[in-house]
Amino acid sequence: MHGDIRFRNNARQSFIFHGKGLDYFLISLVNILLSVITLGIYVPWAMVRSRRYVYEHLELNGARFGYHAKGGALFLSWLLTSIIMFIVIFVAEVLHPVAGSLAVFIVMLVTPFLMVKSLQYNALMTTLNSVRFAFHCSMKSAWWIMMGLPTLLIIVLGVIIYFLGSMMFSGYNFDGFLVKIIVLAIIGIVGMSVTNGYVYAKWISLTGKGGQFGVHKFDIRVSTKYCIKACLFSLCILIPFLGLMFYLLSTSFSSMGMLRVMNGAGDEVISQYPGQILLCYMLYLGAILLSSAYIWQAFRNHFMNGLSLADGSIRFASTLTFHGVVVQLLLLVFVSMITCGLAYPWMKMRFIRYQASHSWVEGDLNSLELTDHKELPETGFVAVVSRGVMPVVPFI
Repeated sequence: MHGDIRFRNNARQSFIFHGKGLDYFLISLVNILLSVITLGIYVPWAMVRSRRYVYEHLELNGARFGYHAKGGALFLSWLLTSIIMFIVIFVAEVLHPVAGSLAVFIVMLVTPFLMVKSLQYNALMTTLNSVRFAFHCSMKSAWWIMMGLPTLLIIVLGVIIYFLGSMMFSGYNFDGFLVKIIVLAIIGIVGMSVTNGYVYAKWISLTGKGGQFGVHKFDIRVSTKYCIKACLFSLCILIPFLGLMFYLLSTSFSSMGMLRVMNGAGDEVISQYPGQILLCYMLYLGAILLSSAYIWQAFRNHFMNGLSLADGSIRFASTLTFHGVVVQLLLLVFVSMITCGLAYPWMKMRFIRYQASHSWVEGDLNSLELTDHKELPETGFVAVVSRGVMPVVPFI
C-alpha cells in the first residue's frame, strides 16, 4: 500500500501541531459526561477519541498521523484483565496463601509479554501517510529488561547495603547511629538511581531498535552513561527540597510529637503547624515536578537524538529544554488546578505544541519509499488481553 501524500523535499522538518484548546475541551467534556453516565464503561472510548484527535492534528511536513485503535478493543482488554486480577485476588484470599502467592508470581512473570504485545498493537494502529508503524523485539530480551534485570540489580543493591550495614553496626557499635543511617540511605538512593538509569538505557534501546515504519526499520544509539548521569542529576534536584522539608519538620515538631505522628495519633500535633505542613507539601510537589521534568526531557531528547530510520538516511532530533518543560508542566498542573480542570485542555494542547515544535526530522523524506508492511494485528487470547496494558511508551 502506498501513501497518497508525498513528503516535501526539505533537509529538515519540524513537527507541527494544529490542535486547539476549545476543540479538545469539547471532546473532554463529552468524554467526562459519557464516562460518568456509563459508570466508567466509556473510558476506553474516551481515551481513544482523545488520542485520535492529537494524532490527527500532528503534522510532519504536510502529512498527518492517524490512530486507528478501537475503544472496544481496549474495553475488552481491560475487562479480561480485571477478571484475571479478580481470580488472582480470590485465589490469594480464599484458597491457600501459597496458591495465591504463586498466582501473583505468574502474573508478574507474564506482564512483560503483555506489555510488548500492547506496544505491537498500538504501533500497528498508528499511521503516517497511510503507512503503518510496527514493533518487534525478542520476548526473551523484553522479559529480561522489564523484569529480570531490575530484580537482579535490586537484589544486588540490597545485599550490598545489608553487608555495609552489618559492618557499620558490628559488635553493637551504635556510635554515630544517625550518621550511619543517613550514609546507608544515601547509598541506597544513589544505587537505585544508577539502577534506574541502567535499566532505562536498555528500555530505550529495546523500543528504538524494535520500531518499524512501513518496510523501513528504526535504529538507535544509546549511551548508558548518559542515562545513569540523568538519573543521578534528577536525584540531585530532589535532595535540596528533601533536606529543607526535613529541616522544617525537625524544627516544628518535638521528638515526642514526631513519635505521635508516626504512631498515627498526631492529628493534634499537625493541626498546630498548618503553615509548615502546607509548605512541606508544596516543596514535595515542587521537587517531584522539577525532578520529573528533568528526567523526562533528558530521556526523550536522548531517545530522539539517537533515533534513525532507513539505515540512517533519516534522523531525528529533539531540542526540549529543562526550563521549557518545567514551565509547561507548571502551567499544565497549577493552571488546571486553579481553574478546577477547566483550563486543562488548553494547557494540554499548549504542551503538545511545545513538544512538536522542538522535534525534528533530518533527511530527504521525499526519497523514502512509502510502502506499508503486510503485518496484521494478532487475534489470539493473549494479544486481545494485552491491547490496553501499555498503550504508550512513557519517555516518548
